[in-house]
Amino acid sequence: MCENEDPLLRAADNHAYRLIPRARTWLEAGASCQALGGHLATLEASDENAFLLGAIPGEVWIGGSDGAAEGAFQWVTGAGFAWGAWAAGEPNDGGAAANEDCVTLRGDGTWNDSACGRLLAYLCEVE
Repeated sequence: MCENEDPLLRAADNHAYRLIPRARTWLEAGASCQALGGHLATLEASDENAFLLGAIPGEVWIGGSDGAAEGAFQWVTGAGFAWGAWAAGEPNDGGAAANEDCVTLRGDGTWNDSACGRLLAYLCEVE
């Protein structure tokens, strides 16, 4: 199945998401979403986060990062985080050696800051 053939998930607020199961780094995933006409998913409200529960396989990349300024997470759209669903003890940057700057959504609906070079499936937000 091609990436653009994966089914769309539509939220009640007209946001559309496409789960891409192919494992990529956070930067590669972002470029792939752009090629599909969107960006890594920005979960700017708790209802968006809740809508995706059960639709993702374990852990996937979403469009949050603190790569520009440590601890100042923002979405790939430039919007700041107005709320969060961080797992207990997160974000923790994984220690000095880990440099965890990219955000994942876990199957339980919580977020984790993770090393951007990990290979994960990802969630695109498309129009």
